[in-house]
Amino acid sequence: MPALRLALAIVVTCALAGSAGAAGCPVGVAGCCAVDADCDDGDMCTGVETCDASSGTCVAGTAVDCTDGDPCTDDECDPATGACVHPAAIGGTPCEDGDACTVGDTCELGSCAPGTPVVCTALDQCHDAGTCDSLTGLCSTPLTADGTPCEDGDACTTGDMCLAGSCMPGAAVVCSALDQCHDAGTCDPSTGVCSNPDMLDGTACDDADACTVGDMCEAGHCAAGKPVPCVAQDQCHDAGTCNPATGACSNPAKASGSTCTDDDACTVGDVCESGSCVPGAPVVCAAQDECHDAGTCNPATGVCSNPAKPNGSACSDDDACTIGDTCKGGSCTPGTAVVCGAPDQCHEPGTCNPATGACSNPAKPNGTACSDDDACTVGDACQAGTCVPGAPVACTALDQCHDAGTCNPSTGACSNPAKVNGNTCTDGDACTIGDACQGGSCVPG
Repeated sequence: MPALRLALAIVVTCALAGSAGAAGCPVGVAGCCAVDADCDDGDMCTGVETCDASSGTCVAGTAVDCTDGDPCTDDECDPATGACVHPAAIGGTPCEDGDACTVGDTCELGSCAPGTPVVCTALDQCHDAGTCDSLTGLCSTPLTADGTPCEDGDACTTGDMCLAGSCMPGAAVVCSALDQCHDAGTCDPSTGVCSNPDMLDGTACDDADACTVGDMCEAGHCAAGKPVPCVAQDQCHDAGTCNPATGACSNPAKASGSTCTDDDACTVGDVCESGSCVPGAPVVCAAQDECHDAGTCNPATGVCSNPAKPNGSACSDDDACTIGDTCKGGSCTPGTAVVCGAPDQCHEPGTCNPATGACSNPAKPNGTACSDDDACTVGDACQAGTCVPGAPVACTALDQCHDAGTCNPSTGACSNPAKVNGNTCTDGDACTIGDACQGGSCVPG
C-alpha cells in the first residue's frame, strides 16, 4: 500500500507540473519521476537525464559540446542522435591560415583560404627586396652587393655604386669643349647634361675637307665653304668626289651591272660594264596565245607585232567538252561538242565536265524496267545503276505423265520431259485398272 500511494503521488505531481521531456517530467520537479525513462526529454543533445529515486526529481544530463574551434565550420548537434555536425561556414567569414605573410584570410568551402600575400619591396636602390617572416609578418631588408650601380641624385657624377647599403658618388663629369666651334661647358646636377656654349659666329675653323674653302663657325657648327662640283660624265659613271687632300675630282665608273640604255628599245637589261653601256638581251616577241605566231620587235618603240595564225590552225578553247577546236581570226573557236550517251539501259545520258572532258554517268531511278538478258526471269528492274533479275520463270509439269521442265535462258520456253514409261497414272475411266504412262501419255490398263 505505501508503494501504491507513492506512485499515485508521483502521477499527480507530474500531471500538475505539466510535460517538459518526452516522458513528461521536467528537470528539478520533486516527486515526478520513478525511473530514468520518465525524465527523457527526447533531445540527445542535452545529455542523458536521470531520475533521483529518493526524491522523484529529474536530474539534467551533460549537454553535448560540439565546439571544434574552427571558424570555418558551424558547430551543430543533431537532436535525434546527439552526433555533432560541422557544416561549412558562410564563404567570406574571417579566419587565420597560420601564415602571418597573408592578410585578409577568409573561409571558402569550410577551409581557411589564404588572403593577399604581403609584398616585400626593396627599401631603396642599395637594398634588395626582402622576404616575409611567416611567424611575424615582417619583411627582411637585405643589402645589395657592394659595387652594385646606383644613382646618388647628382647627375654630374658617374659610376655611383652601393657600399654597405648606401649609394656612394662616382667620378665627376668633365665638360670639355666638344669641338673647335664650342667652348668648354658646365654640368647641370639635375640632368648631368653639360652646357655647350657656341664660339662666336665667324670664328675661323677647319671642316677637315680640302674641297671646301672659307670654313667658319656658325651657331656652333663649322660651316663648309664652297664645294668643288664633281659631276658624272655619262650614265655609266657616277658623280665623282673631291679628294680632301688635293681637291681633285674622281671619275668612278658605275658598278658593273648598273642599269643603262643603249638607245635600242629592242634590248632589255642593258648594263654598265667598265664604264660602258653593254646591250642586254633582245626582246623576245613570243606568241601571245596558241592562235598567234611570234612577232617582231620595233627598235624605236620596243613594241612587238602580234600576227594571227592561219584560220584552221589547231588550238584548245580550254573546254575539254569540245573536240577539233581551231583558230579563226586570231581566236580559238570551239569544235564539236562531246556527246555523253547512256552507257546502258540503267543509266541516263550524262553531262560533260569542261575541266576533264569526262562524262557523268547518272543512274536511272530504282525500279526502272530493264532486261538482264536472261529470258527465264521476269520483272527485271534497275537498282543503283544495275539491272537486277526479277522472279524466275516457273516450269511446272504439264500433266501426270510429264515431269516439271527447265527454262531456256535464250527463249524463256520451258522443256516438257515425259515421265519414265510404266509410271502409274489414271486415264479418267474407273472401269480400267493398272493405267500407266507410255511415251508421255496415260495408257488404259
